[in-house]
Amino acid sequence: MKKTAYLFLIFLFSISLNQVSIAQDVRTLNTKVADILAQLPANDLTFRNKLLSEFIGLKDEGFTELAQMLKAPGTGDDSSVRMLINSLARYTSQSNNTPEREYMERNLLTSIKNSEDRQIQTFLIRQLNLVGTNKSVDLLKSFLKDRLLCEPATQALVAIHTHEATLAVFEMLKGSSGTNQVTLVKALGDLQCKKALAEIIELENTENLNLQKVVLYSLSNIGTPEPYKILRNAAKNVNFEFDPTHATASFLNYAESLGSQDELKLCKKTLKIIMDNCQSTELLHNNAAALSIYAKYFGDDVNTL
Repeated sequence: MKKTAYLFLIFLFSISLNQVSIAQDVRTLNTKVADILAQLPANDLTFRNKLLSEFIGLKDEGFTELAQMLKAPGTGDDSSVRMLINSLARYTSQSNNTPEREYMERNLLTSIKNSEDRQIQTFLIRQLNLVGTNKSVDLLKSFLKDRLLCEPATQALVAIHTHEATLAVFEMLKGSSGTNQVTLVKALGDLQCKKALAEIIELENTENLNLQKVVLYSLSNIGTPEPYKILRNAAKNVNFEFDPTHATASFLNYAESLGSQDELKLCKKTLKIIMDNCQSTELLHNNAAALSIYAKYFGDDVNTL
């Protein structure tokens, strides 16, 4: 009987110790996160990297603890928390250790899903510019109809720059409007999405100057022969001068894009039009830009124009 009672007391004591241990683990995690935050910013690069590596050692639980410290603007100071998250994103993006980058992307995606504040989500989404992969595409695509999150989500997709990311932006163009449409059109130009060419051309007659500007830019950056007349006429209509749609800048960019894609005959034709129409003093900067592009793809002898 005494032996049974003794074993029972040992059992109760072990449970008590286990509970204390669990409580200590939670407290220790909080303390470790706080200790790392207290040592930032760190001017010494080696020491900073040591802190970041130490934080990654706290695993997903540590990042969850950190993300919960983020505050919406105007509700408190979370500058050290944001600094640590951004430093982690930069550190893991440059790391040859794939699991570290996967750790960062995984935890960012989880924190974005768990947050209910659009401004906090925006901050976290912007970190995906550094570490995002195709694993982030589906979540980012779900934000492309959101008025506030479309821009940061689109920029992250542009940074990921894969076929899947490009397709996600393209698929959301149809039915878009307002600032979201402007954002998506610009992104498709950045991504040089040839598949979107027809849809972008359909928007060329818009009266929205912001949309018109990104339409011309995107057509020029995609760099295929089809929009040649559109871009030429847009530049001619403003007499190759500066205007809100940046038509001349887009025509110059078009020449560069054509050259980079070995559309050399059309590239030379585009440059000749620019140089012929930019002889006056106030337009010589356009002439000089065209000459620079010409030299890059055809050498210094402009007599071959």
